[in-house]
Amino acid sequence: MEAVEVRVGRIGWIVGWIAVVVSCGHDDGMRGEAVEDDDGIDVVRLGVLEFYGESDDDVIVLPEIIVAGEPFTLRINTYNGLCDEPEATDVEYGDGQVVVSPYVHTLIPRGTVCPDALKRVEHRAEIVLPSAGESAIVIRGRRVAATVDEEITREIRVVAE
Repeated sequence: MEAVEVRVGRIGWIVGWIAVVVSCGHDDGMRGEAVEDDDGIDVVRLGVLEFYGESDDDVIVLPEIIVAGEPFTLRINTYNGLCDEPEATDVEYGDGQVVVSPYVHTLIPRGTVCPDALKRVEHRAEIVLPSAGESAIVIRGRRVAATVDEEITREIRVVAE
């Protein structure tokens, strides 16, 4: 586990422990079924948080100050292909944590080519932490490399004023 301190403006600090946890026994990160038929490929799945070991500092962006009871926007910048477009970003609350799942939609009509190039897709999630103090935000996504395409999570601990 890697400890990370992120400055939060003039008022205080968010102390975050970013842990990459490979999910075992969970769903495959897809929403619905992947369809590959005479029309092409159509699938909705989690966005990529780590691409061939790359995970830039701006993959997960928090506001400088988080105030309990007030909404704030969490930005997640995933790595994707040119045929991927942002889909819904799910937010689930429970047991002292918020779980955020950014999805992308891949649509490749039969007979077309999707250029092999990387682009970033921004996802936004409105979050409200109900009380002051420390909370966990868990971001679900995927790790992709030559022979790997697996679900991972990143956990960030934040302190709301």
